[in-house]
Amino acid sequence: MQFTPQQLAGAGRYNSKTRIGNWLEDIELDETKYKDYAAAKATGNLVTNHRQRKFNTCNQIVPHSYSADGLLRFGDTVMLQHKKSGGSLANDLWEETQFGTREYSVTVTDPKQGLTPMARNTFTITRIENSMLKDVCSEEYEKDNILHFGEPFHLVCNDSLLVDERTQMLKAPMYLSSVMKTDRKASAVTNSQLVYMGYKQDSTSVWKVQKCVNGPDGATQRLLSEGGAVEINSPVVLQHRSTSQNLCADPQVTDMSDFGAELEVCCSLQQHTGKSHQLVSEFSGLSTGDTAARSEKDTSQWTFVTSANPESAKEFRKLPQPLSAQALLEKVREIVNKRGEYGIRGLARSFQIMDDGNDKMLDRDDFKWGLYDYGVHLNDDQFTVLLDEFDKKDDGYISFDEFLTTIRGPMNDSRKVFVKMAYELLDTNGDQSVTKSEIGDRYDCSEHPQVISGEKSAGEVITEFMAQWDTQDADGIITLSEFEDYYKDVSASIDDDAYFELMMRNAWHISGGEGQSANTSCRRVLVRHSDGSQEVCEIENDLGVAGDISEIIRRLENQGVRDIASISLAD
Repeated sequence: MQFTPQQLAGAGRYNSKTRIGNWLEDIELDETKYKDYAAAKATGNLVTNHRQRKFNTCNQIVPHSYSADGLLRFGDTVMLQHKKSGGSLANDLWEETQFGTREYSVTVTDPKQGLTPMARNTFTITRIENSMLKDVCSEEYEKDNILHFGEPFHLVCNDSLLVDERTQMLKAPMYLSSVMKTDRKASAVTNSQLVYMGYKQDSTSVWKVQKCVNGPDGATQRLLSEGGAVEINSPVVLQHRSTSQNLCADPQVTDMSDFGAELEVCCSLQQHTGKSHQLVSEFSGLSTGDTAARSEKDTSQWTFVTSANPESAKEFRKLPQPLSAQALLEKVREIVNKRGEYGIRGLARSFQIMDDGNDKMLDRDDFKWGLYDYGVHLNDDQFTVLLDEFDKKDDGYISFDEFLTTIRGPMNDSRKVFVKMAYELLDTNGDQSVTKSEIGDRYDCSEHPQVISGEKSAGEVITEFMAQWDTQDADGIITLSEFEDYYKDVSASIDDDAYFELMMRNAWHISGGEGQSANTSCRRVLVRHSDGSQEVCEIENDLGVAGDISEIIRRLENQGVRDIASISLAD
């Protein structure tokens, strides 16, 4: 065996297993593993913790609907009990059927668990919203809210599974779906049509309820039942509309999951022959050689189960708001405002730096990563919903000016009053424009740290100060519109009107205000009168007054303070 000089020298950091030229490899690998472990531990993402959170989420008890008349309705949260096994249909939104497909596992629970309504085994019946997916009789069905035999619908996972702990919003809903068999998507055990939870509201996620009938006249009875109300606790068949295959499961075909050995769920295909065909026939309930009869066996029979009493149907959860562009905008506003009163303005500068074309437009990817870099960490689905709201032309480009205006929101009239008051204090000649010289008259920068140190001149500091407002054309003149735009950004980060008033009064030395909004920044001076009396007086709107005694006396006299013998500055 060969050794490196470092190993031969007895260096403690190397051992006999280290390859020549890579003597730090084993040490660095251990360090990397430890860092990964520490990071996972700090964020609560250790495998044990993650698994426990999953169980807690999936197995939490949830309310399910109560039906006084025994009829099933849209919006009902139900369990689907499998007749053959006694278990209930369930999903696992943490377990993909195949890595990267975003299609998630569906099983039938072990009947030993009973029919307890949990997040993973309850589903909500929802209407078909896409007109392309509706049937010709949909309008007739929609006259009431009852689910009818033959009426298309979606089965949506329970909302409790969709809570995003990071954003405190509900993620996009997921739908019970199925696709025709392909080499990739076939059921692993039965080679039948895959059933899964997916994101798409399309033909893959549309189902119909059919009456469960047997015998030679079953087809006729099923046809006559079309349009009738679906009752709870009655055996039915769930048919995948686009493929006409029945949802089924068999106690002999199990699927190992994090929750133990559960039954595989699939939709059968009729094209198989031999043993495969025999197994499929058992699953679907189709008699071999006579598919027209469609006599359903208990492997493809289900029962909609609702609450036995109104108490179990009462909502006790405090779920966050569902995923929507408006909800995401509120989340973005919250994140940006955490950066302080200049948060939105800072985001605007980031977008401007990225805007190489200088047209205030960014493509979707640049826009997404610009937000991400600023701390807005949404997932891909959330970014898609957010960006779709602003990509009006569907051309892949977004106006960041429109986006900033939207998240900033309007400034109410009471706040505009104080912004205008501050502007009028700067606009000394009343010509509706504020110049550099007017700023210089009002803004004393002699005490600015960089002026004192000699790094910058007073003029340079004033120019930088003006740049906060002179944003539209950088012409050296601040308009009321530019001044208001600045304070719209500041206003977006302040919830309380009284605090906004106090901030404006103190920042611009605007006298007045009551209670918590009362000004505290205007200078108070001790005034001595010729008769020997004294009083403390506030110099109203004292922006730019500084310590000029003659100017202070002139201001006080204009305020109606008379017979001033002398004043003392109360510094």
